[in-house]
Amino acid sequence: MKILEIKNLKFSYNEHFKLNIDYMYIEKGEFVSIIGPNGSGKTTVLKLLTNLEKKDNGEIIINKKNIENYSKKELFKKISVVPQEFFTSFDFTVENIISSGRIPYETLFSKDEEIIEEVMQRTNTWTFKDRIYNYLSGGEKQRVMLTRALVQDADILLLDEFVSQIDPGYTQQLIRMVKEESIEKNKSVLSIFHDVNLASLYSDRIYIFKDGRIKYSGKPEKIITEKIMKEIFNIECIIVKHPIKNKPQVIFEY
Repeated sequence: MKILEIKNLKFSYNEHFKLNIDYMYIEKGEFVSIIGPNGSGKTTVLKLLTNLEKKDNGEIIINKKNIENYSKKELFKKISVVPQEFFTSFDFTVENIISSGRIPYETLFSKDEEIIEEVMQRTNTWTFKDRIYNYLSGGEKQRVMLTRALVQDADILLLDEFVSQIDPGYTQQLIRMVKEESIEKNKSVLSIFHDVNLASLYSDRIYIFKDGRIKYSGKPEKIITEKIMKEIFNIECIIVKHPIKNKPQVIFEY
């Protein structure tokens, strides 16, 4: 079942950038990635999906309902986001930031504290729950924002280069956690990656963007090729198979 569909989407920043997506979709429980050069429109798509930017034309459909027909509270339950960066002017604690993911679910008899602690234990953020968010390292902030998104328990998880500032150990742990959310809880994931190899390892399908358009889409085995990598990123490379996952991996010719 298609949980998200994008049809004939058009968006522009004056004359400097134009985004045109004829059709794009995500199935329920699917892990989908977007890769492409800087300025190709990857983050813009996520902004349009969360109404941070307003489209010029086209449709964004979630669960067969146009995104324009959702209230903010309803949309908060459908989509959660881990942005590249998150800033706050106030000295909120880590627990304050993460707890805000439960706002749409708050009731007099809710047991959100148990949910919040359980997710924070899984992401290893519970140990520094009382620290001030603004004083964390970049990698710690990203872990906090991922935890907040998981606490939100939305149907679709949007990730904008969410492991770009995290060390290799936590990168593996957190991506595996997101993959488990997709498989075990039937959550849909749309993730932007700069790292082609990470996208290939964990994705069911990949969209490759260039110049505001989808140039290629499909399973990693079909579209992570030497020819396409040269066309999209202008790199000389060799494609090898991962010894365990049997997914294509890019080896650069230095």
